[in-house]
Amino acid sequence: MEKIKKSLLPYLSFHDYPIESIELLYKEKRLKFFIDGAYLDINNGIFLGKGTLTFANWESISMKKYDFRIKKWIQINVAENMDPLDEICESSFSKSRVILSGFAKNCGLWMEWEITHAKIVAEFEPEPGLD
Repeated sequence: MEKIKKSLLPYLSFHDYPIESIELLYKEKRLKFFIDGAYLDINNGIFLGKGTLTFANWESISMKKYDFRIKKWIQINVAENMDPLDEICESSFSKSRVILSGFAKNCGLWMEWEITHAKIVAEFEPEPGLD
């Protein structure tokens, strides 16, 4: 696997690639997404194979879901009621904050994860078909 440079994180896209699994070690402040692939929006686009997106030593992590029936965001206790994302449809990487959004695997509602001041490591296989 190849590590993606921190400066390139805002150019990563994950839509159309399912999340295989999520590993959350809340007390250890470690969250790891195992993703079926990614797209790097540079140099006419680069498709990447399977990989991981890891967040460690975060300052804060929160999760909320939008319940369209009552038209409200509902805060979720990440440590007790984590509902994994089916895929990351939208992502936003800034210097101190990451927002990952998509539909929840179990309840099917739109969900948003927010992670602040974390060490981020993205590692993906090179573009499939290139050896």
